[in-house]
Amino acid sequence: MKFTKLFITAGLIILPTKLLAYTLQTPLDLIEWDFKGDRFLCQMETPLKFDGYARITAESGQLPALSLDTFQRPVSVDSAWLSLNEQVWRLDKLSHKWLYGSSSGESGLYFDDARAIKALLNKMEKGAWAQVSVKDKDSGEVKSWDIPSVNFSQSLQEMKQCMAQLMPINFEQARDNVFHFSLNATELTPADKERLALIAQYVAYDKSLTHILVDGHTDSSGHSLTNLKLSKKRANQVRDALIELGVDRTLVEVRGHGDRYPLVPNSHYANREKNRRVQVRLIQGGAS
Repeated sequence: MKFTKLFITAGLIILPTKLLAYTLQTPLDLIEWDFKGDRFLCQMETPLKFDGYARITAESGQLPALSLDTFQRPVSVDSAWLSLNEQVWRLDKLSHKWLYGSSSGESGLYFDDARAIKALLNKMEKGAWAQVSVKDKDSGEVKSWDIPSVNFSQSLQEMKQCMAQLMPINFEQARDNVFHFSLNATELTPADKERLALIAQYVAYDKSLTHILVDGHTDSSGHSLTNLKLSKKRANQVRDALIELGVDRTLVEVRGHGDRYPLVPNSHYANREKNRRVQVRLIQGGAS
């Protein structure tokens, strides 16, 4: 995991209102951006004055997000938004709203419009500043936190390189997956094959895996012996697809259960659809 630091100017700005107007500005040498990244998480973070942080995060299998966490945030939030200032040298700080966010927990603000955030990072790389604002539902006051782009490019390049190397899914997303089948069918859909490709990519990375359990199931339609054979065929289809994608066949254990373990009662069509399935489960270090 890499870890670098960048020093920037940032501060808490209280926008002029009829109720209150003041500015808290953190000195340049006390503000830092921390970057850290690995194959599952890329993150840039800067502390806010007094408490909290502003953070840009990209995780495996998830879209980039921007968040603030600070107890300076009003307890009751009316609205939250992020503005972009492309002319930071101007005293009047002309800016326009870029995207809207929401409160999170007792102290957080969260922005998850991935397309807007990616565009925002590109703008900041060219010198624009972001500003997160929140309106107090009780008092009507607005608080704003600047997110500057001073010395931003170097850190952003590391962030981009990290994001390009992210695994498509993490262990939590790869560990347990279910694939459903049409009545009497054993064929995988294109979507199933795409998901299996992501799982295979994770398996190739994680050397701690000891087993891949592939369990086939059917609904209660038909004879129990026929269902047992059908469930095994479905599981074999998944196994063969994984092996074709490069998974070591010695890791894969196939089991056919027929209709013995329904997820839900086979009382109507929708339930029977849920029971026609193959479950793929990854086991690390001998865990059951």
